[in-house]
Amino acid sequence: MISSTSERVKAITHLRSMNGGGSKAQLVQASDGKKYIIKLIGNPQQTRILANEYLVGKLAELLDVPSPAVAIVDVDQQFVSQLNAQTQSNFRSGPQFGSQYVGGDNVQVYPSTPDLMAKTNNVSKWPNAVVLDVLVQNEDLKDVHVLISIAGDKGSSEFWHVDHGHCLGVARGWGTLKSENAAVRNRLYFDLVAGADPFADVFRRLKDVTASKVGEILSQCPLGEWEVPQGDVVAIENYFESARESTQKAISLAKAQFRKWN
Repeated sequence: MISSTSERVKAITHLRSMNGGGSKAQLVQASDGKKYIIKLIGNPQQTRILANEYLVGKLAELLDVPSPAVAIVDVDQQFVSQLNAQTQSNFRSGPQFGSQYVGGDNVQVYPSTPDLMAKTNNVSKWPNAVVLDVLVQNEDLKDVHVLISIAGDKGSSEFWHVDHGHCLGVARGWGTLKSENAAVRNRLYFDLVAGADPFADVFRRLKDVTASKVGEILSQCPLGEWEVPQGDVVAIENYFESARESTQKAISLAKAQFRKWN
């Protein structure tokens, strides 16, 4: 697992644009020596998805979902001006959302497939990812949002749950979320949920997703720059107070769809 970080770092070098995606994400080298995929203020999918990405990334940590560590990456005006010229974008300087890059010199990254997923070392964590998706009402889970990293020297592989912009009401606002709407929407890799009690561990972890914990996470965010009104903070904290129970209920009701949950 890539180590967690809560410190703010600074973008130093623009490496390349990431292929695909409506947010026009960029790969940068940061002041801590690590590489991050960043989504920026002023991106085409609206700025407030940065807050969605950050919050869901931190919830992934709590639920032990294999997901890249998240950070706030500062981008100054000179950097963003050069970036806009290169990418024909209208990004703005300031604190951006960053997720640590899972690739490397000896690590190749691919979109997931059923065969690749089944061979990953951490496939037992897929139920954790299912719980996260239901909890945050993920509206856009595809195979390209689950990455497979393969280490060339060992041949070992891991899956990574990525790209959480289309969660938590997307850009409609956190006040639009209703816990009673929790449901198993995504039908990806259901057969990887197997065994007598595959959700036991993650349901225990779900108890830690409290309003106070969500508030603590959000206190680390530059919510003003990310265009999140204070009323939405109250709304999302209230949502998570009831969403824990509704998430468990939604998954239990969908048990028949998980054919290997016995």
